[in-house]
Amino acid sequence: MTRLKLTNYTPEGELLAPTDDILHAADPGIGGKPTTDPGYYHRFRFAAPTEAERLAKARRFFAFMETVPGYSTLILKPYEVPVAGLRYGYDIVYAVENPGIR
Repeated sequence: MTRLKLTNYTPEGELLAPTDDILHAADPGIGGKPTTDPGYYHRFRFAAPTEAERLAKARRFFAFMETVPGYSTLILKPYEVPVAGLRYGYDIVYAVENPGIR
């Protein structure tokens, strides 16, 4: 769970995808609580020992994030890495826009 950098927009006011330097600015680690600061790109990563548990965690993540005003998913990347019994995960990059941006 990491707040990355301020969100960027086109001159027309459309949210831009984060650049590679923004994506690699910090390692979010695995787990914790997603950050929700408005006006920033964020990155959250979680893992589970089974595919079913990964999907259950994803449902909880998206249910929580749907309550955050201005939230939008930009990148959803599944991964498989056997680490400490955790095998299946998601790496999620999202934005929480400031109120009134659009």
